[in-house]
Amino acid sequence: MKKILLAMIISASLFATQGWHIGKVKDLSSAYDGKTITFRLDNPTPIIDYTKCTCYSSWDTLCLNPARDNFNKEFSLLLSSKTSNQNVKIIFDKDVCFINAIIVP
Repeated sequence: MKKILLAMIISASLFATQGWHIGKVKDLSSAYDGKTITFRLDNPTPIIDYTKCTCYSSWDTLCLNPARDNFNKEFSLLLSSKTSNQNVKIIFDKDVCFINAIIVP
C-alpha cells in the first residue's frame, strides 16, 4: 500500500510541473498599440519556439492577455522579476502564446 501511495505522489508531482517553462525575463516591451505587453524568456527550460507565437504578429514573443483580471499584477510581476534578475515560471497557450499562468518560483 505504501508503494502505491508513493507512486501516486511521484506521478502527481511529475504532472503538476508539466507545461511550465522557467527562465529570466528578457526583452520586456510594450507594443505599438500601447495595450499589449510582450516578452521573451532568456534560455527557457524547456525551449520555447517563438516563431509559432501569433499574439502580436509584429514580433515573435509571448504576450500578457489584457483581458485577464490579473493583467496588472502579471505585468508588475514581470517588471519586478526583470529588475531583480529572478526566474519566472509560465504556462502559455502554445497556439497564440498568451500567458495562462505566471509565478515566481
